[in-house]
Amino acid sequence: MFEKFYRWPATSRRPGVGLGLAICRGIAEAHGGRIAAANRPGGGATFTVWLPLEGEPPAVADEAPGEAPR
Repeated sequence: MFEKFYRWPATSRRPGVGLGLAICRGIAEAHGGRIAAANRPGGGATFTVWLPLEGEPPAVADEAPGEAPR
């Protein structure tokens, strides 16, 4: 469910392209963390994100104002 373009079969009538959880996973992993999903009693899901409290944040290339990301 954390892969790009994954759509849960039961929600195929809802709009979306299946990128949200893949983006969340990418952000968590870029910061040295992780994300997990679990079923909620009574239906639905719980998503948990763990991020480290120590260490350096990921490096991001500088951009000139108004410049598109590369």
